[in-house]
Amino acid sequence: MDESIKPNLVNNTEEKEKLVKRILLAEDDDDLRETFLEILEAGGYTVDAVKDGQFLLEKLFTEKEKYDLIITDNDIPKVKGVEALKKIRENDSFKNLPVIVNSGNIDIEEEVKRLNAFFINKTIKKVDIFLELVKKALSISQE
Repeated sequence: MDESIKPNLVNNTEEKEKLVKRILLAEDDDDLRETFLEILEAGGYTVDAVKDGQFLLEKLFTEKEKYDLIITDNDIPKVKGVEALKKIRENDSFKNLPVIVNSGNIDIEEEVKRLNAFFINKTIKKVDIFLELVKKALSISQE
């Protein structure tokens, strides 16, 4: 990973354990998925990654351990990100689960917000902005 985009890593083991949150990431682009994984894992998060929306929903609804955050591309195969978000919100167990929808299509931003989720424009390449949004979404899950 390019050193200029690496986030500050948590070195203290005790601090790291407090920060460990489980994130489910859905991204069909192999390079982007790998980049997101590197960034999130370097930030101290545990990440499971899937390639499509159907597998995202299956993993979320069947996994024994809970996820603290979902990050999904909108333009993924089988079930689009916004459609997956709607299914997540229909399930009482997950209606307050933080979700970030990542898309180059800013036309969906208002719909994402109406579904009580976060939107990030895929064209934003700044790691700090992405990680700040992840932290913001995770802080809401603790309230």
